[in-house]
Amino acid sequence: MINNLFKNGFPVSVYVTDCLPAQLKVHAKLHQICTAHLLRELNNFIDVFKYEWSMKMKQLLQDAIELKSQLKPADYLSPNEKVMLIQNRMVQLLQTNLSDKHKKVQTFIKRLNKNHDAILTFLYYPKVPPDNNGSERAIRNAKVKMKVSNQFKTLVGANRFAVLRSVIDTTIKNSHINRK
Repeated sequence: MINNLFKNGFPVSVYVTDCLPAQLKVHAKLHQICTAHLLRELNNFIDVFKYEWSMKMKQLLQDAIELKSQLKPADYLSPNEKVMLIQNRMVQLLQTNLSDKHKKVQTFIKRLNKNHDAILTFLYYPKVPPDNNGSERAIRNAKVKMKVSNQFKTLVGANRFAVLRSVIDTTIKNSHINRK
């Protein structure tokens, strides 16, 4: 479906994804797996299985997000020692022996290993967020519109709404107007 709408993919963009297979197959410069989704899964593993591995991976992601908030534009120009330390911690965690873990945790670790290049992308690019929360907030207006009016009357109307919302949201994000 995504490839039908975006035939060329996103060759100059970083695609922030929920880690769904269809999203990971989209052609993009790079991918970033949403850390909010990863943290939610890890919290579930911690609550249910109480694995030390899950706690360590959760801490690693939280440390990475904290580091992102501290990075200055110049920090992205050359290899950053703190970023490399987090990257090395992640590699060590992903090399964990899976045999004593629950099947769901094994599957999770395998998925992270398969997509390891997309876990910490946000630490290497200043404009890449660690999660897709901004994108999910952007589509909320369409969901509210559909909930209030039950539907868009025509496909043309839905497209017009999407274009206008996109222009408004992009303008707000680029700080051309202040939203109060």
